[in-house]
Amino acid sequence: MSIDFGQNKILKARSVLVGLVTLSFILAKLHWLHAPLDRDEGTYLYLGKCFIEGYRPYIDFYEIKPPGVFFVYGIFYQIFGNSIIALHIGLAMVQLLSSIIIFSLTNSMFNNKLAATIAFCIYLLLCLSTSLLSFGLNSEFFINLFFILSLYFLYRSTHYNTVQYLFVSGLCLAMCVMIRQQAVVFILPYIAVFFMLCKNKQLPIQSGIYIFLGFAMYVGLLISYVCYRSGFSEMYYWVWERPFSFYLENITWTKGKAYMLHFLNNFVIENYIVLICCLVGLIAIMINQKIGTDIKLFLTLLFIVSLIAIVPGFRFFPHYWIYLIPFLSLSASGLHLLGREKTMISIMLIFLTSHLLVNAKTFFITPAIQSYSNIYGKNPNIAVKKITDYIKKHANKQDKLYVFGSEPQVYFEADFIPNLRHVYVAFAFQPLPTDTIFQAEILDYLQKEKPKYILHVQNSLSVLLHPKSSKLLYEELFKIEESEYKPIIFAKINENHGNAVECFYGEDAVKQSIFEKNYVVLYQRKY
Repeated sequence: MSIDFGQNKILKARSVLVGLVTLSFILAKLHWLHAPLDRDEGTYLYLGKCFIEGYRPYIDFYEIKPPGVFFVYGIFYQIFGNSIIALHIGLAMVQLLSSIIIFSLTNSMFNNKLAATIAFCIYLLLCLSTSLLSFGLNSEFFINLFFILSLYFLYRSTHYNTVQYLFVSGLCLAMCVMIRQQAVVFILPYIAVFFMLCKNKQLPIQSGIYIFLGFAMYVGLLISYVCYRSGFSEMYYWVWERPFSFYLENITWTKGKAYMLHFLNNFVIENYIVLICCLVGLIAIMINQKIGTDIKLFLTLLFIVSLIAIVPGFRFFPHYWIYLIPFLSLSASGLHLLGREKTMISIMLIFLTSHLLVNAKTFFITPAIQSYSNIYGKNPNIAVKKITDYIKKHANKQDKLYVFGSEPQVYFEADFIPNLRHVYVAFAFQPLPTDTIFQAEILDYLQKEKPKYILHVQNSLSVLLHPKSSKLLYEELFKIEESEYKPIIFAKINENHGNAVECFYGEDAVKQSIFEKNYVVLYQRKY
């Protein structure tokens, strides 16, 4: 038996490349393990917990997202609990699993291990990008996971000719689509791959029936559950009417363009080496005549729908751009077409090592909490985390808590579920017919339940007080706090000193001014 020593060397070189990126990924994730939850993470985790514990979706709690987001985050909560460390380990596992799946998917598309290795490395490195908020438990990572899983099982069905893989593929596609409304666009590239496989006689056209059954079963079960809990009309309002009545019309293109350019500047500065790899790889795929037109069409379509998913509302939030990671990873895999495998592995080692060295300060050296503060600016997340830790230590299970702000992570981490559906106060200050109703419900809760603690987040990004909305809650809350509560912790966010958080306790907290524009204060009931 002969041994191909050349192939052994190539295999070892690929292993070195994968090992370098994976080890760097693990070390960076350990460095960011204690990063506070932001309001999006906190919202989805809290609502997922409510869903799993039997509260009625869109009645006892709500969000402007399909019910799939409650289910996915509820399962995630069941597995990893409410510890920030455990949650970030779970996020790293989701990202690593996605990278492994992209490896298999790329290998199925190009039948080339080097292409698959490059895609794996690029995906994992982009999961370290701070400009994408990749340290956070963002829903886009789950959407990416289930989308590439749906394609993975679709390809698997061509090798094993079993309907189970087709059914699971449709199920995963439905899980992707039911997390956020804009994820529905990923059905288009999925259909493109399906017809590509049918055209190549790898799948019979009738196999689509099993895909549809998997898709329909998941969607049907979720919606049926919502209907069973009497929440269909409320779901329709929150998932369809509310977003179109306010969310999509709130930001002008001029303002949105400024957001977009600001993000792109940060993203390119951080990831220019990786982006060069992606661009060169994509060009190599598009000009290579051996690569089928179907794959080129799929990549083009994937790029277009990923951009479409980012655009709604013109917010261009950093985490929206996570949708591009599968496209960028698959594009970079085209580098395998440019030379001998050993040569390309050496080039990739140089490029990816350079990327890690350029970003070493953020990934491994600068304290994560300092980098986090720089990224989030005047957002109150760090101050909120400090006070949440105090609540966890001093509050009892029978105590009641109200958070004035849009920080449901406090409820989630401190293990409180108030008898109140409005845990994201910004919804109560949107200039819609519901604003006075929602504010009245919150005031009614405060008067009837008389919570022991009120956490007041005085921050424009949290409250989002709109000039055209009712100010009833805002004005009455200060009166209630002054007459019935005393401050026990006052966390001031100093915007003139890098958004540093300074905490005052007891009598020192009482002396602080509530006329500061950016602070978080924990009140305790006087009697």
